[in-house]
Amino acid sequence: MIYTLTLNPAIDLALTVPTIAMNSVSRATSSREDAGGKGFNVSRMLNNLGCNNIALGMIAGANGQKLKAMLACEGIATRLLEVEGETRINVSIAQGSEHIKVNDTGPSICQLDLARLTELVSQRAKAGDWWVLAGNLPAGVPTDYYARLVRRLKAAGCKVVVDTSGEALRHALVTQPNVVKPNIDEAKALFGDLPLEQLCQCFIEQGAETVVISLGADGAVFFDGASHDAPNGNAVQKVAAPKITERSAIAAGDSFVAGLVSQLESGQPLKKACQFAAACGTATAAQPGTMLGSMADVEYLLAK
Repeated sequence: MIYTLTLNPAIDLALTVPTIAMNSVSRATSSREDAGGKGFNVSRMLNNLGCNNIALGMIAGANGQKLKAMLACEGIATRLLEVEGETRINVSIAQGSEHIKVNDTGPSICQLDLARLTELVSQRAKAGDWWVLAGNLPAGVPTDYYARLVRRLKAAGCKVVVDTSGEALRHALVTQPNVVKPNIDEAKALFGDLPLEQLCQCFIEQGAETVVISLGADGAVFFDGASHDAPNGNAVQKVAAPKITERSAIAAGDSFVAGLVSQLESGQPLKKACQFAAACGTATAAQPGTMLGSMADVEYLLAK
């Protein structure tokens, strides 16, 4: 089973406008709402890929209830804790292939609710399951919280993918997660503007068993410190992304993670998993607004 965890979910509101201009009024030509937050996006894409998964998270207020209903409408199994406050609404405004995205902050989480969530995760942790810990930490949650969860999950025999940034990622590395998946900007923010090979090595030296750095339209690089299937042995490898006309990059990285974990959970080698992940991310980047790619899209792109 694959579990995803979203500490700071959102309703994603996507508006399409003919032009984007400051200090003026634009009228949307279309709008769309989707369940959002990185972990929930991973669950939605896993659902599109036909992979069973359970989405855990915290919801708040009327927006939280709406978000819960949206996930249910997509047929996604959930285990959600209700907390005080109001689930955020994130807004993206798109004009052609360009967009502006504004993320709200979301509710502040008290220590009692955090303890409830930790207990929920611990109850679900079973050997052999895969967990995706994804997204930023909301107010009230300490920066080492993902690290605490990684320790618990690995002690229970679970495999863990961490997709976050900044200090939350730095703390998590020490606990030796099975996979970390930063994008190139997040990797450089942590270790500096280094060549890709050195960036990958930094993640391994800090504790990650495997690092996959997504490069957007340029695909991804991956490294597990050994890479036995690499042409020259111990080497960083790269997978290309199929060339498309990009319509929106929103949730493309989350779709990449969904593709990656779906393949690793089924026992596929890392290189094949990264190729499939690149097709998943590209499939979503070809969609407008906050739409995600379909399995048919992924299969078509994977062949390329």
